[in-house]
Amino acid sequence: MPRTKKAFLKIRHQSKRKIIDASLKLFAVNGYHQTSIRQIAEAANISNGLLYNYFDGKEALLHEILNDATKKIMESFDPNNDGILTKEEFLYFIDQTICNIQINKSYWRLYSSLMLQPNIFAIVLYNFEKHNNSMNKMLLEFFQKQGSKNPKGEVFLFQTILKGAMIQYVSMPNKYPINYLKETLINHYKKSPFWT
Repeated sequence: MPRTKKAFLKIRHQSKRKIIDASLKLFAVNGYHQTSIRQIAEAANISNGLLYNYFDGKEALLHEILNDATKKIMESFDPNNDGILTKEEFLYFIDQTICNIQINKSYWRLYSSLMLQPNIFAIVLYNFEKHNNSMNKMLLEFFQKQGSKNPKGEVFLFQTILKGAMIQYVSMPNKYPINYLKETLINHYKKSPFWT
């Protein structure tokens, strides 16, 4: 019995997801340059040729992984897509970002390793630039609205804390007290002198 179009699309989506998941794990453990298309195909349990039916190569896979992650980040940063960050959304973003780091360790391990590879990090920046600019603008406006004396510095501090937590957690997930950090960070901003 021939497959329906819906069944075909479902199989295609599942195969693509297997390739993305396999490449994410291999990139995170072995590194981007050390991972070959053959290794990804083997881990996804498909042929090299079939992999190329879905992706042009490793860079296309990396773009896909980064695009997926960016969408998740933006969904928790501005859930109603109005371009304005409220106090509730800001606190929700902290909570969801820490949860995302805990759930998606492979992705954040990959991201932290890419930060140390300038030629590959250019791909990361390309993917994040548009969203990062939007996030920075909203954070800056948010801290200005809250009455911060140095809103630009507050944006850098906030991002540094989250990135530092991510790097520490993926380096030693069983030892780093990430839930304590989340609670402390949320309480810090709730009690902050510029919080109105």
